This record gives sequence, structure tokens and C-alpha cells, in this order.
Amino acid sequence: MNYKFKPTEVKAVVDFAKKHNADVAFVQDHGTYLVSMTDPELGKRKVAYAKGYDPSKDEDFFHHSDDCCERLPASDFVNIFNSTDKPKEIIVAMTETHIRLRAIMKRGGRPSRPTAKGLFNVGDKAKFNNRIAKNGKHLIGTEGRIVKVMRTRVVFEYRDSIGLVESTCPTSILDKI
Repeated sequence: MNYKFKPTEVKAVVDFAKKHNADVAFVQDHGTYLVSMTDPELGKRKVAYAKGYDPSKDEDFFHHSDDCCERLPASDFVNIFNSTDKPKEIIVAMTETHIRLRAIMKRGGRPSRPTAKGLFNVGDKAKFNNRIAKNGKHLIGTEGRIVKVMRTRVVFEYRDSIGLVESTCPTSILDKI
């Protein structure tokens, strides 16, 4: 069964959980919802109800006879909210044996790659793990250093037969040395 959630409500739950170093739980009991699994002594938790399953708003919501609670690490939501495109809808798909989290992105987008910041710093030594230059020359294993770090790409400086070369490339084709 698929349960649809409003992204703004889910983001509030995830942000609250991360702030308090907690996970998120998918719960089915009196309603179906995502909740921050923060310490009860804090006195509050953030909750996001699935569309059509909020007992305070939906008169004919479905009450589950089989209550359940599944823990979802807050980190599972990171790519959804770090995307350049915004999520239109967040879906928790549940079967008898699996639970899956996915997002429908606005404008047909998808979650972005991890950002370069945090992976590489200026001055880091690196080497190409998969790269062929425009002239057809293989650069795999060529070593150099990072001279600039952008959001999802880096400027990589290396020596070639023609001298010092700078190449702007995605982090996925570089390995830190």
C-alpha cells in the first residue's frame, strides 16, 4: 500500500528528528503518520499524517487493525531534501516484507548527487578513476590536486604533456588520495 505525505510536513519531522539526533518512525495505529522519535521527556514530537489518514481531519480515515511502527533513519530522507528540484509528494510504500521511501519531484527531477563540499577540500590530492579527455587520451590514474570546490563539481588541476591543466569535473570521477 502507498501512503502519500506533504513534503513540508515531512521536512518538519525530519529536521526536528535530526536536531535532536533521533530517527523517524512510520506508524500505523489511530491514523498513519511519520513521527520524530525524540526523547519523550522533551515533551513534544513532530508528526506528519498521510493524506487521508489523519483522524482529526479525515472523517472516514481507515483505522488499521494491525498496528505497526517501523523505524526509518532520518538520513534516508537527506537526498530528497538536498535536491535541486523540490519534492511534490513523499510516498511510503509498504508491503508485508518491505518498506520503501520515495519522492515524486516537481518538474520530473530526481534527488541530486551528494555535494562536493564535505567530500573534497581545496588542496586535497586526488586522481581520476574514470576519465577520457576530449582528444581521446586516457587520464585514469592521473594525479593532481583540487583547486576549487563548488556545489557538485570541483576544479581539478593536473600535469599533462602540454603543461598544467585545469578540469572542471563531477566528484564521481575522482578518488581522494
